Amino acid sequence: YEGSSSEVPITVTLADLIRKIEKAPDVQLPSLARDVERFFHSVLRDTSGTGAKIRLCRTELADPQRKNYFRKMAAMSGLAEILGPDAIDDLVPYLSHYHWRLRKHSRQLAVELARAGAAARLLELLPEKRGEAAAAILTVLTEAGEKSALGPARRALDDENDAVRKAAIQAVFA
Repeated sequence: YEGSSSEVPITVTLADLIRKIEKAPDVQLPSLARDVERFFHSVLRDTSGTGAKIRLCRTELADPQRKNYFRKMAAMSGLAEILGPDAIDDLVPYLSHYHWRLRKHSRQLAVELARAGAAARLLELLPEKRGEAAAAILTVLTEAGEKSALGPARRALDDENDAVRKAAIQAVFA
């Protein structure tokens, strides 16, 4: 601020600052999510053949490290629409993804797919998974209200991983 004549420092108490923030109207920030989803679905719609549509979606999901988050989310939704419960295998790598958007979207879809018949496949995959991946599957099964997950959840109470034990406790007491 030194040498600047247009900016004057203002002293505000923390309580006043918090009150101002709380009173401020909610602002909807712009997002590319809808535009990207619309574009991806238009490309999907223009693609002929179910096999080609599935390939397009799976190509988008092939590299979990790639940072095309909104396209990945649209591809997940596309696979869920096309394949129904059979799309669960494509979502499992994203259930414990490091990026919150992909993790949240894949879990929402996985819960819907588990309720529609994919729970058995998730239960098959559970013994193969460790750590966050196993915890994510238990969480999805719990949110889907899958009672058959109770046995694996009880066994997971002794898991060495904290996240798995936490998910197991939530599943047992759900």
